[in-house]
Amino acid sequence: MSQHKPLILVSNDDGIDAPGLYAAVKGASALGTVVVSAPAHQQSGVGRGLQRGPDVGTTQVTNRFEQFDKVERAQAVIGSPAQAVHVAILGYLKGRMPDLVITGVNLGYNVGSGIPASGTVGAAQEAWSLFGIPALAVSSQTLDHFGDGSEIDWDACAEVVAHWGAFILEHGLPEQVALLNVNIPIGATLSTTPMRRTIVSYECDWKYVDANGGRISPATDLRIIDNPHEERFEPDSDIRAVRDGVISVSPLRAQLATRSAWDVFDRAIGH
Repeated sequence: MSQHKPLILVSNDDGIDAPGLYAAVKGASALGTVVVSAPAHQQSGVGRGLQRGPDVGTTQVTNRFEQFDKVERAQAVIGSPAQAVHVAILGYLKGRMPDLVITGVNLGYNVGSGIPASGTVGAAQEAWSLFGIPALAVSSQTLDHFGDGSEIDWDACAEVVAHWGAFILEHGLPEQVALLNVNIPIGATLSTTPMRRTIVSYECDWKYVDANGGRISPATDLRIIDNPHEERFEPDSDIRAVRDGVISVSPLRAQLATRSAWDVFDRAIGH
């Protein structure tokens, strides 16, 4: 890391009071000056969506992180995770561009084809796409997506945040990479758990089934369970790594379109 004192913006999708956000701030505070801008309320599953309404963008300063002397400001934002990021950059920071955006630590891992639903990853994508800021999204496996995360070692998560945050600050990201998506299995620690470079699985890590308790909301008869089809998870995939008890690190590309050969398609558009 250079002598420049990094400026780090931290956000999440679980809301300003989430224990995972506290872990991310703890990890980021080991690296530089920290500004926290997170949704005022739970915003899981909103992806990179933007909300509308008279109160969207309203901020409230909080002293929740006052024990960290590196935290310059912490604010709760009415809006989505992506909006919490750009409200901080265009609002409070006013031209001071963060060196790194860290999002998480999410309660529940964000892997496979379900990633676009993740507000944690969505906020990180907002940082790169709109502002060109390298980003780190960090999530932890949980035993209960609707629980309090008490089974998670948040201190270990903070160490993983600090490790990969320092890596990005030191080395940057390649031009074609928008962010690192890190997923931590239950019981993992930085010193004892292997890490694996992974691809995003074609599979989703969860599926919907008819409700038998544990509904996703009072208005629906669906609930979420873990995808039971272990045999479909590619050996080098993010889902496989976490299920194997390995920390998954996926460099995510900025470009969504594929250049893969597709003859019938090329003929259909006249090539």
